[in-house]
Parts: sequence; C-alpha cells; structure tokens
Amino acid sequence: MSNDGGSFGRWDWVTAAFFFTVSLALHVPFRSQLTYHWDGAQFALSIGAFDMRMGQPQPPGYFLYVMLGKFVNLFVGEPHTSLVWLSVVAGAALPAVGFLLAKAMFGRAVGIATAVILATSPLCWFHSEVALTSIVDAVLVTSTVLACWTAIRHGGRWRDVFWLSVLFAAVMGVRQQSGAILLPIWCYALLRFRRPRWPRVLAAVLLTGLFCALWFVPMVSKTGGAAEYWHLLQAKGRFDAPKPMWG
Repeated sequence: MSNDGGSFGRWDWVTAAFFFTVSLALHVPFRSQLTYHWDGAQFALSIGAFDMRMGQPQPPGYFLYVMLGKFVNLFVGEPHTSLVWLSVVAGAALPAVGFLLAKAMFGRAVGIATAVILATSPLCWFHSEVALTSIVDAVLVTSTVLACWTAIRHGGRWRDVFWLSVLFAAVMGVRQQSGAILLPIWCYALLRFRRPRWPRVLAAVLLTGLFCALWFVPMVSKTGGAAEYWHLLQAKGRFDAPKPMWG
C-alpha cells in the first residue's frame, strides 16, 4: 500500500496526462456516426426538448448527462455527435483517473497497469465511442472513490467535504442508479473522518443535498411536477421489474 497519504507529485500528473492523451488519440477515430441503442436516440432527442413524459429521456432522468450534452452541443451543433464526444473525452479521462486511484492505493506500478487495462479494455473502448451514460458515469464514480480514499487518508479536511459532496451529487445527476450503489462507500468515508467528525459529516450531507437540488428541481419541473415524476418512476419500475432474475 502506498504510504504517501494519497498525495500526487508532478510525475503522477504527467503520467495521468499521458494516459489521457494516448486514450483520446485511440478513441477519436472510432467514434460512432449512428445511434447504437434506443437509449442513445432518447438522449439525443432530450437535448432538444427534455421531457420524460415523451421518453426524452427515460426515467429516472439522467439530467446532468443531458445538460452536459446540451452544453457540448453549443459547439458541435448535432445532439448525437455531442453525446459521442462526451463519451470520447470521458473514456480518455477514465485511464487517467484510474491511474491516480490505483497509484494512491497500491503504488505506481499498479497505477500504470490499471491505466493500461482501462485504456485498452474492449468494454471501456466500446462505451467510449457511443452515446450512452456508462463511460461518463464510470469516470465520475472512479473520481468519487478517489475522493473518498483521499478523504480517509487525510482525516476528512474541509476541502474533502466539498469534493465528496460535489462528486456524489454529480454521479446522482448523471446516473441516479449508480448513486445508490456508491452510497455505502461515500458514507464509510464520512465515518472515517477524524474526530470531531460530526460537523463535517453534517456539512457534507447538507451540501450534497443542496447540489442534488440544483439538478433535481429543474428536472422535475421539466417533467410536469413531482407527482408526474413519481408516476413515471413507478411506470418504469413496473416495466423493468420482470427483467432481473429476482423479479
């Protein structure tokens, strides 16, 4: 295990930048020109008009992902292409963030191996070329785990409170399902803050709630209100319920 407390030197950042640049060069030539999946078409349509009542996109909303695509679309001018570029950049960032996380936890050699795997994995490469949330979600989740590890190693500084709140709210806004899975790790990091921990834990919870409200309120508003949003969630739940093996 690394004994540097999760700190990074200049060469760590240079290495992360190297993996980002190489991964970007590998992904750009293979980006998809056509919509791969129905979800991708719904995301592209939602950039023009966000309304879950029309399936643009499907519940639970993926609001920040769509808004990121909307921002990129200001420069690209084509919704599907904008979302693909989001995936390309996120796919290039994943090996860099993976390197930093693995280096902080296990040392430089493991960090380099992790980055190489993430840069060349067929699954990661595929999702870096299509208009879906998976790779954007992956880099945000990895960044949040890195922030959790850093917070634990440093005892929970106030800057850690801020970044844990921002990143967890970002994960929830991009893909709400991942937030539920990430919640135990996030809570564990808070409980590992040095004492007295409760003022910082409370601040983290309140800040996260505030940051989540910044995307949740406009998302619900665009959906027709809280009652309509809840109705759509229930309908989606009934549709998906038979699909998992546990019913």
